[in-house]
Amino acid sequence: ENGDFEIYIRRFSGAEKQSVKVSTGGGKLPRWGENSNELFFVNTSSRQLMLATLRSTNAGIEITKIQSLFNLPIFLEDYDVSHHGDQIVMTRHLEIQKSSPLTMAVNWYIELEKK
Repeated sequence: ENGDFEIYIRRFSGAEKQSVKVSTGGGKLPRWGENSNELFFVNTSSRQLMLATLRSTNAGIEITKIQSLFNLPIFLEDYDVSHHGDQIVMTRHLEIQKSSPLTMAVNWYIELEKK
C-alpha cells in the first residue's frame, strides 16, 4: 500500500475492505497455514520465518499473535508449509560456479592402435 514490501490481509468478501498490516520491518513470501487462521511470512529485515495467528470477527480481521519461528538461512529462495503446518520445506539458491575446462580427445583409439 505504501510502496514498501509488507504483508497485508483483508477480507475477500463483504463490505469490509480495510487492509490490516501483518508484517513490520518488511515482509515477503506469505503462506497460509492449515485452517486460514495462520499466516507464515518472511521478515525481510531480520531474515526470520514468522507466524501470525489471526481471528475473524464481525469488525474484520484481528491479529492475535505474531511470533518468530526461527532464523532463515541466507541462501533461502522459497519455502512452503505442509498442510498440517508441522513441516516446512525450503529451496535454496545455488551459486553458479565456473566449470573446469573440458579436454576432448578425438580419434584417440587410432593413436592407441599405433602404439
